[in-house]
Amino acid sequence: MPSFKKEELMAASDLRTLSQRELFHRLEGCGKLGILYKDNLTAVLLPHDRYISIITRLRELEEAAHEHVAEYK
Repeated sequence: MPSFKKEELMAASDLRTLSQRELFHRLEGCGKLGILYKDNLTAVLLPHDRYISIITRLRELEEAAHEHVAEYK
């Protein structure tokens, strides 16, 4: 499980009472939010720019892996 600080975690039930402004302020302050349901990490919220960076890097690594495999065929 990725490492989360206590302030980066919240119960799924808290989403019912949290305003949109509070949610985005908290996300902006932490950079990520882990959502707990029944004491298990079930979801992670990320700012969109961070998500795009992760997806871009993942694609780069996949392409590099495919190229590496192709070299040895």
